[in-house]
Amino acid sequence: MKQQLIVILLFLLPLQVLGTHIVGGEMSYRCLGNNQYELSLTVFRDCFNGIPQFDDTASVGIFDVNNNLVMDIRIPFSGDDTLQPVLFDSCLVIPPSVCVHRSTYIDTVTLNFLTGGYKILYQRCCRNFTIVNINNPSGTGATFYTFISEEGLLGCNSNPVFKEWPPIYICAGTPIVFDHSALDIDGDSLVYELCAPFTGANVNDSRPQPPYTPTYNNFLFPYDTVSWIPPYSTSDMLGGTPLSIDRQTGLLTGTPFNLGQFVVGVCVKEYRNGQLISVAKRDFQYNIGSCSSEYIADFDAPNVLCDGFDVTFVNQGTGSDYFWDFGVLGTSADTSIDVNPSFTFPDTGVYTITLISGRGNNCADTAIHVLSIETNQIQWAVDAIYDACDDSVTVQFFDKTYTGLSTAVEWLWDFIGVGTDSVQNPVVTFSGSPNDHYFYRMKVTTSSGCEAVNIGEIQTYPIELDFEIGEQTCPGQEMQIAAISLDITDTIDYYWSPEDEILSDITDSTIIVAPFVPTDFILETSMNTCTQYDTIRVDPTENAPPLDIFADPDTIFPGETSQLSATDDLTYLYDWSPTNTLSDSSIFNPVVNPLKTTDYIVTVTDARGCIGVDTIRIFVRPFECEIPYIFIPNAFTPNEDGKNDVLYVRANAVDEFYFVLYNRWGQKVFETRDLNIGWNGFFEGRKSPPDVFGYILQVKCLTGGQVTQKGNVTLIR
Repeated sequence: MKQQLIVILLFLLPLQVLGTHIVGGEMSYRCLGNNQYELSLTVFRDCFNGIPQFDDTASVGIFDVNNNLVMDIRIPFSGDDTLQPVLFDSCLVIPPSVCVHRSTYIDTVTLNFLTGGYKILYQRCCRNFTIVNINNPSGTGATFYTFISEEGLLGCNSNPVFKEWPPIYICAGTPIVFDHSALDIDGDSLVYELCAPFTGANVNDSRPQPPYTPTYNNFLFPYDTVSWIPPYSTSDMLGGTPLSIDRQTGLLTGTPFNLGQFVVGVCVKEYRNGQLISVAKRDFQYNIGSCSSEYIADFDAPNVLCDGFDVTFVNQGTGSDYFWDFGVLGTSADTSIDVNPSFTFPDTGVYTITLISGRGNNCADTAIHVLSIETNQIQWAVDAIYDACDDSVTVQFFDKTYTGLSTAVEWLWDFIGVGTDSVQNPVVTFSGSPNDHYFYRMKVTTSSGCEAVNIGEIQTYPIELDFEIGEQTCPGQEMQIAAISLDITDTIDYYWSPEDEILSDITDSTIIVAPFVPTDFILETSMNTCTQYDTIRVDPTENAPPLDIFADPDTIFPGETSQLSATDDLTYLYDWSPTNTLSDSSIFNPVVNPLKTTDYIVTVTDARGCIGVDTIRIFVRPFECEIPYIFIPNAFTPNEDGKNDVLYVRANAVDEFYFVLYNRWGQKVFETRDLNIGWNGFFEGRKSPPDVFGYILQVKCLTGGQVTQKGNVTLIR
């Protein structure tokens, strides 16, 4: 619908006499040469609410970089003019209460070079109390400001000047597209941005002369900015579709929807050789009002028709002389002049409905609506992929619904008794009894809002079996295994394995087996094209006689012995192997002396004739045929105190052994070829005095190695 407006603004509210009701302004300068600069101040006021008039002399303050006042320029008032509100539609009516005055103050000053440059500004209070996007507008003043950097002074710079003042009045809901660009006579680079307006002056001092000293040592932000009322902010000054400005072109866009008066700020920064040399800041007021016209075309109709072809249209416009066109191609019989007509469409499809209010009038309005008729377009379809042989069945669903003119955008699955899901192609697991029927309901909704609902079914054919195992007294004795079908009336085919462990027909539901060790028997069953496998384990060792086996110790050196011990039961017959290192293979506790790590197996037979078997491993740690594994003390004390009284050589796994001792005069005092015989310190029947004795040791190990060692031993008394 075309948007037309009669601006109905908040200007009509009761007035408060709080100041000039500033609605905007800007400050600029132009270099004339020889350090001469023309200053230009433009101020806008609400002439309907504004009290009093413009300043008879405007006080423009010039400050240095340290915020010291350099000059207070008093510029006389030279008159004002009235801005004409522009509404780009001949059918719109502008209310007489809408009025904005503009006054421009111009003067020339001398600005000699100054390190850091100058801040140039004018301040006035206060703003319209009807402003809705800042706090305390009637107590908030304005600062119109620019600066010239020292680079700008050296280059005789003129700052950019905005081309046009923005439109005063905007229709709510009407897009703003305004060229907010500026001209720069020096050809410098310009960058545009939205910026928060400055505050300045106050209710008690509405026209400070000179202006207040800048608050901050910052060229871009010398004063506080206005305080926004949430949700408004510098990035969203009007609401609706927020204002934005193209940084390169200055094109201002946005779509306001909220009614009222709004403070807006736009800045243009001037760069030369990448250096910021000036800024121009504009502070203005947007007035957003409702729009209406004598003729407004608007009507209510569905976007989509999912059932039937009859539609009644509800006229929501204003005016007279209505004309309807229902968009059926190839006929002129699809029109009406009724206020609220009804029409039957011939078929499915997309139709463009047109309503003209005030047909034949220059201010006629037109509304267009697109209607999609999708009756009988949706064809519900679902694919389900699953293994029907499982009793707990996992199903992959695929939505295959044909949706005609639209696309499917929403799914709602209800798996009865299981749960729900909202994805297009869900995966769900059903579980129950054999030959179960599982039901589900699926609703698909298209992008046009049409729906299709249907119910589907999943059926399974699992083979449910139970096993009965006959009694088995001992390993190797025959026993029976029976497969019992549960709640199945169809014929089942059986096939058992492993065949060499089965003593009966492998295709019967019942088989005879006689395993000696734990065995898995596998049953393949087939029914209604479904085939599945079950396994039953038979462990005959559960009936074997109880048997435990121990070793003390379980780790020895070659040549050492270990005591084995099995469960001691008078009814058992024992048989140990291997026998070559056993003291007795037929007792429960033989002694073993292996030369290498060996597994000993004991088989017991109880009074029933049942057999039990167990195994234990004796670890033989390899003997190292070398010192220090062959150990000779370096001293001994034969003082008959029972400690270290005899000198022994300690070794394991020795095949041949020779040890001899000599005193310092070369006399042989002791000699032995037996590891278990040591020297007690006696020679020729007498105790040897304390001394150092030399020895020779020769050892041949069972492992094949040999050691010859010479050394000394000290006798201590």
